[in-house]
Amino acid sequence: MTPTLNVGTWNIRGAAPDRLETVVAAAATLDADVLVLTESTRQHLALHDLFAGHGWDIHATLPPARYRGVAIAVRSGVTTERVEVADPCSPWAGVAALRVEGVTLIGLYGPGSDSVVDGRKIKEEWWRGLHRIADDHRQLPAIMIGDLNNGVRGVDEWSRTFHRSELFEQLADHGFDDGWRSRHGSAARAASWWSRTGHPFRLDHIHTTRSLAVLEADYVLRSGGHQLVSPPGEGRSGVSDHAALVATIGLLG
Repeated sequence: MTPTLNVGTWNIRGAAPDRLETVVAAAATLDADVLVLTESTRQHLALHDLFAGHGWDIHATLPPARYRGVAIAVRSGVTTERVEVADPCSPWAGVAALRVEGVTLIGLYGPGSDSVVDGRKIKEEWWRGLHRIADDHRQLPAIMIGDLNNGVRGVDEWSRTFHRSELFEQLADHGFDDGWRSRHGSAARAASWWSRTGHPFRLDHIHTTRSLAVLEADYVLRSGGHQLVSPPGEGRSGVSDHAALVATIGLLG
């Protein structure tokens, strides 16, 4: 039987300190051995103690003030090793890495076009740097997972608004394939985030090198009694404004 690793990602929307306990309680119910939390902040040092209470360890970047970064939560008992992978566009702090059960996992939070001053330029520089990171890891069992604020133009969005969508699609040229799309097909559509006007987008992604097999990959809107996100029109309040993405990875050896 092929050994497997369950991985996930969830954008926690820069959760205010008084919401962290709810965020962690919801995150801990997801079926994941390792979970990448995007939009974490310097105020989230309490994540360590809160996750420990649920039997998880936490590894986090400390983004500069006013920036949001990446935290990686790992269930106790899972073998990990620190890996140094620098964000290609400092002071943006959208990269955190950890070797998990022999697999290099790179958690990502990509800049949007309006994320910082001159956001479109920053976004392009960041993606060029991400391609270099991909080239450095393409021969290894490796996963890139997180909120990329990008996708396939006209497919992962319901209006043609993605800036530099081709850089997202070029990840395959650098050895990393879209894991969700490999399971669901090139024309499949799903949403992990909705704009204020109700337009859905698939922003949260998993990409893997070809020495790994994506056995399952699905978006999760509700878990363990927690409404992670509430799509427009449902009249409920979600913990975040993003769905989680959870995938089962086959370790081919």
